[in-house]
Amino acid sequence: MRAFLKRKGIDLSWRTYIITAFSYMTLGLFASLLIGLIIQTLGNQLGIEFLVDMGTLAMGLLGPAIGAAVAYGLGAPPLVLFAAIVSGAAGVELGGPAGAFLASVLAVECGKIVSKETKFDILLTPFVTVAVGYTVAVLIGPPIDSAMREFGGLINWATEQEPLIMSMVVAGLMGLALTAPVSSAAIAIMIDLNGLAAGAATIGCCAR
Repeated sequence: MRAFLKRKGIDLSWRTYIITAFSYMTLGLFASLLIGLIIQTLGNQLGIEFLVDMGTLAMGLLGPAIGAAVAYGLGAPPLVLFAAIVSGAAGVELGGPAGAFLASVLAVECGKIVSKETKFDILLTPFVTVAVGYTVAVLIGPPIDSAMREFGGLINWATEQEPLIMSMVVAGLMGLALTAPVSSAAIAIMIDLNGLAAGAATIGCCAR
C-alpha cells in the first residue's frame, strides 16, 4: 500500500494537508476573492463599472480557484487538476471556503488513485474526481461551513461585548497565525470575521 501511494504521489500526513494544501488554497483565495474585492472596490471608488464587473467576476470564481490551487499544490495530474475545478465550485457553493477546501482535497486524492490505472482514464479520472468532490460538498460542506460561521459569529459577538480584551486576544492569535505555515487570511474568511473582530485581526497582522 505504501508503495502504491508513493507511486501515486499521495502523502498521508498532516503537513501535506494542513500546510501544503492549505497554503495553496490561500493562493486560490488571493487569485480570486481577494484580488476581486480589491478590483471591485477600486471600481466603486473611481466610478468605473468595468472594474466593478471584473472584480465581481473574480470573486464569483472563488471555488474553481480553490479547486485548481489545491490540485496543483498536491501535484495532481492534468485530468485531476481540471476536474478539481468543478469540485471546488461545488464545495464553495454548498459549504463555503472550508467546504471547497475539503471537497478539493478528497477529490484530488481519490482522482490521483484512479489516474492512469485503466484504459478509460479520460472518462474515469474526471468522473471520480468530480463525483467525490460533489459528494463531499453535499454531505460535509454545509455542516462544516455552518460550524465555522458559528464559531466566527461567537468571536464577533464576544469582541463586541468585551472590545478591549477580545481585541487583544484576536489580534494576538491572528498575529501568530501570520507567522505560522497556515494562512491567517484564509482562516479569517472561513470563519467570517467582521466588525471589531476583523479590525482587531488586521491590527494583529500589521503589528506582527
